[in-house]
Formats: sequence, structure tokens, C-alpha cells
Amino acid sequence: MAARKQLWHPQIVRDRIRTSQLVNRLTDHVLGKVEMTPLK
Repeated sequence: MAARKQLWHPQIVRDRIRTSQLVNRLTDHVLGKVEMTPLK
């Protein structure tokens, strides 16, 4: 089986990093590590 190269578009990588950061931030909030307030 030949190895297949996966080419990543830079925007896809940025979107995945942003999503990961958001999930981590929300997880920290739920665990009480970070205080978050709603935007006004």
C-alpha cells in the first residue's frame, strides 16, 4: 500500500488550532480553573 501525503491548507490548520483553544478554555472554565464572563 502506497503512503498517501496529506496536504493541509493553512486555513484548515488555523481553524483546528482555534477550535482546540476554545475547547481547552471552556474545559478550564467548567473545571473552575478560569473565570469567564459574558460579553456585553
